[in-house]
Amino acid sequence: MIVGEEVHPTVLKALGLLGLGRDRIVRVPVDGQGRMLASALPAISGPTIVVAQAGNLNTGAFDPLPAIIAHAHAGGAWVHVDGAFGLWAGAVPALAHHVAGVEQADSVGDGCAQVAQRAVRQRDRAGQAMARRCGRRWR
Repeated sequence: MIVGEEVHPTVLKALGLLGLGRDRIVRVPVDGQGRMLASALPAISGPTIVVAQAGNLNTGAFDPLPAIIAHAHAGGAWVHVDGAFGLWAGAVPALAHHVAGVEQADSVGDGCAQVAQRAVRQRDRAGQAMARRCGRRWR
């Protein structure tokens, strides 16, 4: 598996849960904003997964998807784009250029589960606050 130096920890956790371990990870250097340096991608041979980010969790920066995907596919790798933080930029015309090329990826994570979980937590917090005001218990 090939990832940027600032890969989201859930990717690493998933490898552990799948029993693949973390010793198979190749970390690619990133720039000052956390974008994977496509020029530093290693040669790819054999079964490989490349994970790119559409929106770095710390900075919001986007990996250069077209270059990463082209390099990975030339070597026969599967490309997954972690878009939980920034994939939605594609819905805004002024920001859509950030996710150009994402349609060439083999899989994309859009973070819908996280968005739904946040909405539930917000609803629960609002419900708890309302219950406190009304003197009732929130289930």
